[in-house]
Amino acid sequence: MYRYLLKDGPVDRLKEKLKTIILILCWVRRLEGYILSFRRGQNKYYPGQVLIDIKDIRYSDAYKVIGKKVVWIHPVTGEKFVGRIVRMHGRKGKVIAYFDHHLPGQAVGGKVIVS
Repeated sequence: MYRYLLKDGPVDRLKEKLKTIILILCWVRRLEGYILSFRRGQNKYYPGQVLIDIKDIRYSDAYKVIGKKVVWIHPVTGEKFVGRIVRMHGRKGKVIAYFDHHLPGQAVGGKVIVS
């Protein structure tokens, strides 16, 4: 009966604010992943190219992260290694990232931030 009076009330304004806050948080959210291994062939490996498994990313969503920046931080020195995701790998949602500088062996199994 009095529903039209509550349409622009404080509850509706609060709901709209919450929607915008959630939208901003989803936009700012950074994805995390793990370095599985260096990209390699039968006789050679490429220390500047790594396979990454990103949490909550499946094969159907993996194309959305192509072109994004990847950062791995050395656990001892704190040095940042920055790379880019260039393509998908296989049908399980894994991706390949190229780094400007070669990664050390300690990077395998380490956490990366995708932004």
